[in-house]
Amino acid sequence: DITARKQNEERLTFLANHDPLTGLANRILYEERIERALSRARRAGLKVALLFLDLDGFKYINERFGHPVGDVLLQRLAERLTLCVRQGDTVARISGDEFLLVVEDIDDFRIAATVARKALDTMKDPFLVEGHAIKLDGSIGIALYPDDGLEATMLYKAADTAMYQAKRMGGNDARFHCEELNGRAIE
Repeated sequence: DITARKQNEERLTFLANHDPLTGLANRILYEERIERALSRARRAGLKVALLFLDLDGFKYINERFGHPVGDVLLQRLAERLTLCVRQGDTVARISGDEFLLVVEDIDDFRIAATVARKALDTMKDPFLVEGHAIKLDGSIGIALYPDDGLEATMLYKAADTAMYQAKRMGGNDARFHCEELNGRAIE
């Protein structure tokens, strides 16, 4: 009976590709999935959106309530974020309070704007942790393939730049890397 051995192999594979705190894809699995998404988009002539979410003021939450509460918040946020995307899309935690959402096979930038709005809206309801009602805010940067880059690293940099622009504008907002799309998304 090799059941136990197979289970251990599956567990090790899961741990190698997923964030141990949230169970989301980690950086390794994210890189694999974005490359696959870009390859499919090239063949099908579709777009891929990369959303870079960074929590606003999360350091303060950790300092005020402690890291164990912060960890529970990240776990609960991960659960909510997975509800904002479709089955084939990817939500990854790449570090601390930074998340990436890969929205595949889209033909309109408004789909990315809708996912970003859902992600921000999902944080509006406070998270109840150890008797505390804690509200999270986040800033999201959005980059689109092929408009903002043809390679994963270019999209990551574009989404990161847009996220920092959202933070500079006061946070709790989403910004496209392309300024023209920001105006069209608001309309």
